[in-house]
Amino acid sequence: MFAAVAVLAYHASPRRYRHLAVLPALNLWFLLSQAPSWVQVIPIAVFLSVGYLWMRVLARRPTRRHALLACASVILLFVYLKQYAFVRVLPPLAWPYMVVGLSYMLFRVLHLLVDIYGRELPGDVSLLSFFNYTCFFPSLISGPIQRYQDFEAQAQSHRADTLDRWDVLKACSRLVDGLLKIAVVSAGFSAMHEWAATRLAGVNPYPVTLYFGVACFSYTFYLYWNFVGYMDVVIGLGALLGFSLPENFDRPFASTSFLEFWSRWHITLSNWFKLYVFNPLLKGLVYRWPGPRRTPYLGVAAFFCTFLLMGMWHGAGSMYVLYGLWLGAGVSLNKLYEVEMRHRLGHVRYTRLANHALYGLIGSGLVCSYFSVALTCLWADETLAGRLAHGIGIAGLLEVFSAGILVTVVLRGLGVACAPLFRRRSRTGDRRRYITRQIWLSARVVALSVFLLLHLYSTPEFVYKAF
Repeated sequence: MFAAVAVLAYHASPRRYRHLAVLPALNLWFLLSQAPSWVQVIPIAVFLSVGYLWMRVLARRPTRRHALLACASVILLFVYLKQYAFVRVLPPLAWPYMVVGLSYMLFRVLHLLVDIYGRELPGDVSLLSFFNYTCFFPSLISGPIQRYQDFEAQAQSHRADTLDRWDVLKACSRLVDGLLKIAVVSAGFSAMHEWAATRLAGVNPYPVTLYFGVACFSYTFYLYWNFVGYMDVVIGLGALLGFSLPENFDRPFASTSFLEFWSRWHITLSNWFKLYVFNPLLKGLVYRWPGPRRTPYLGVAAFFCTFLLMGMWHGAGSMYVLYGLWLGAGVSLNKLYEVEMRHRLGHVRYTRLANHALYGLIGSGLVCSYFSVALTCLWADETLAGRLAHGIGIAGLLEVFSAGILVTVVLRGLGVACAPLFRRRSRTGDRRRYITRQIWLSARVVALSVFLLLHLYSTPEFVYKAF
């Protein structure tokens, strides 16, 4: 209902008031709707105010010292508000407050601070533009993370006035498809995961490896369809408002390596960490220990530190540190393997091996299995994780990884078989094709409505909202 009101209000208002009044009002309305009381939004308001004040300081005095102080102040305030384990010695605030969307506000504020320091932003950033960018309601909760330059250019272009019927049909189709993925597909995998996790939490779960494998893979696919469905809703809604939000997924389970996986999964987050963490860290390491032979191994260390931070960003508890260690180990070992294989086989022979179909299938299965096991840190508490580590062992993990390879082969075969059914035709503007797509969209809306009315599954909340 909010999305419908927002789109109607945005298009019904005069062009000159959209960026100045309508969009800020919608952003503020949505932000306040996430908290029972406006008092709970005060910490977020303070966080954004500190970020904006540092922006003004850097705009006048873009020194390295001010840039470091600005980034450190924003990060420390974020860590305190999120109450990470290592800052819990400090007294918390005396009342409950909202932190929904705070992580993605951090990414946007740091992006602005770094780019202002580097003189990469065209012109000044007004308070209104800053608020619209950091609190843009379609991508407030969990992205995608868009560059300020792209966002502001789209906000000023008034692209919403040039939308034709095909643009609107495409946006509505994507929005409905996203709702179907969340309410139907991800809900099914969520129910499967709860079934397996409940049995794992029992006194004597047997066979424990089978339940663990089902819980791992079902949670992975639940997370994927939930997240990609949410992105479809967000991108479709943004398109109706005239904003072209960046894509966040590109068939991640087709990846043949863990490094490739992170160029396809949560793309905007991976790109942000690459630009603002990995690249400066690697540059500093190479400057400290120069030499062409050392550079690949310094890249391994930079990958580990970057993904350790990415994993720890997800939450304040010790399980998220373990998650970061899993991610860091997977990416750094993958990079080390590539470096050694290229050194031993040569570039040509290793490339030929990496492009082999069977090698790619095995790699995809290992990626899916490793990531699924790593995600255990997001759904299992410390007690259950300890029981699983003791009860499964190395042999159980090998069985899970073998199952991952088998699942990948089956899914890849189904994908090849079903590809002709989903092959898109070129857009010609033909009236008959337009009517056909309208009918197909209406059928999906009816199917979604019937499914929700029958209430076959409880529709899960957006899982990344917690992060």
